[in-house]
Amino acid sequence: MKLTTILGLPVLALVLSGCIGATSGGRIGGEPVAFTIPIQASAGDVQSWRLKGLEVSVPTTLDVSTNPNVQFPKERIVWWGDEDGDRRAQVDDIMTRAVATGFSTLKGNRPVNVAVKVNLFHAVTPRARNGALFAWHDVSYSIDVIDAATGTVLASEFKIDADLEALRGDEARAAVDRGQTQRVRIANRVAQVTRDWLASSGAPLTPAPPVYRIKPVAVTQ
Repeated sequence: MKLTTILGLPVLALVLSGCIGATSGGRIGGEPVAFTIPIQASAGDVQSWRLKGLEVSVPTTLDVSTNPNVQFPKERIVWWGDEDGDRRAQVDDIMTRAVATGFSTLKGNRPVNVAVKVNLFHAVTPRARNGALFAWHDVSYSIDVIDAATGTVLASEFKIDADLEALRGDEARAAVDRGQTQRVRIANRVAQVTRDWLASSGAPLTPAPPVYRIKPVAVTQ
């Protein structure tokens, strides 16, 4: 999805449902490592950037989970957090909004275009969400930052991991009641990891803002 379909639109208030994580097999806990080396750009260079365009690619070669009752599906796209529909398009939408939010912390004067390729988007199935002892949302993507005027690649990372422990059972249902759906949690994680990759240059960037503005749940007396 191109950024032009996102920028200028009001932020959304979403309360959605859940999905599945499988590549997390034996991982029980611990903070995941998002990237292994800092961005190969100076703090000054990163601070000079301003996002002009963003395009996310979700390759058709990534197979899509279609069975909600598998505990640990093998497909590369596992997403059940939206209504039935085009899962690649839904993943594209999440990633476009999230990466754009991560780059929104840059306020420089040098326009850059950003190309993102999704390598893995493996959330959790309804079965895993309702009964697993542990589960993870595994999200992996590559990113290129390109000078909008010259086409020069300014920085690249072939593998950024925005993994996030999935909520399960009553905890997951309570989170949805607060507006913290799988879509919201994953998008915020991707936004923050993208911002952290930019900040690994040493640039003093502010934290990424929330991708979605959440409406409070109405409480009846």
